[in-house]
Amino acid sequence: TRAVGYLDEVNQCRERVAGLLASTLTRANAAGQAASATPRLDAATIRAAIDSVSDDLAVSEPLTDRESVRAHVKRFCWPAIGLAV
Repeated sequence: TRAVGYLDEVNQCRERVAGLLASTLTRANAAGQAASATPRLDAATIRAAIDSVSDDLAVSEPLTDRESVRAHVKRFCWPAIGLAV
């Protein structure tokens, strides 16, 4: 994590993920499958939630596998953007 350029690369990856999520939300809105009033902000929030729960230090009961993280983020975020869990 101390390597030159590491933080820039992490931030670029986060932006790419948020961009893909925002595009997905925008398409889902257009298709009537979601109700995200602010796709870019919602995408950044979902990405931050994923980062938070996938970090063992961020929660008292760490989610240690991909499926647990996915299920938790789905349960928490999907209703906010109009999706059924």
